[in-house]
Amino acid sequence: MMTAGRTIEQVAEDLADRHDLAPASALRLARVFQKQAAWADGVEADEAHVTASQEQAIEHMADDPDIIALDADEHAINSELRPLRRIQAGKEEIIADGELRTAMTHAADDGMSVGRLAELAGLDHSDVLAMLGEGQAR
Repeated sequence: MMTAGRTIEQVAEDLADRHDLAPASALRLARVFQKQAAWADGVEADEAHVTASQEQAIEHMADDPDIIALDADEHAINSELRPLRRIQAGKEEIIADGELRTAMTHAADDGMSVGRLAELAGLDHSDVLAMLGEGQAR
């Protein structure tokens, strides 16, 4: 439901819910998309007041992710997971791996869903959010 005059945080919260995104990643995407939409409209982005047309553009951009970037992100995540799987790392070791965390954060920032990240890493939704600094691991 689009309502004129919402803040970028409100728009990002809806974006996170609709697309299963980490909240901080949804906020970063919403900010980038709003700036692009505002530029296209010839105005400056105002995070305190997202116009209806900007919100519509944000949702449109979120619905059409860059498939190539997400494929590259999946490859990076799998590359980081390969050695962990080879040594049969436990959940705690996977969660603690800094390079994997970096690859997963990059993927989340590109718009990869938390569900897909969890599937790739073999972790629970809450564990992925914890890796991204959005919650506590179970």
